[in-house]
Amino acid sequence: MLTVGDNIYKNGIEYPGDFSYADKIMSNFQKPNLKNIPMYVAAGNHDCYSDLNNEIEYSNHNKQWRFE
Repeated sequence: MLTVGDNIYKNGIEYPGDFSYADKIMSNFQKPNLKNIPMYVAAGNHDCYSDLNNEIEYSNHNKQWRFE
């Protein structure tokens, strides 16, 4: 899967290590037919409203999320 940005709407992952909202969004992709498909992430303007490194760090928390 490839995203086209604005992944964690409205302001990205606002606080380092606080992945609760991102986990809630990613739960939509945990269905049996989707959960093993890697998600390659592109940043949108809303992802950059907070520190974009927080979304990059989310790759270490969720193995489906690939943002390098």
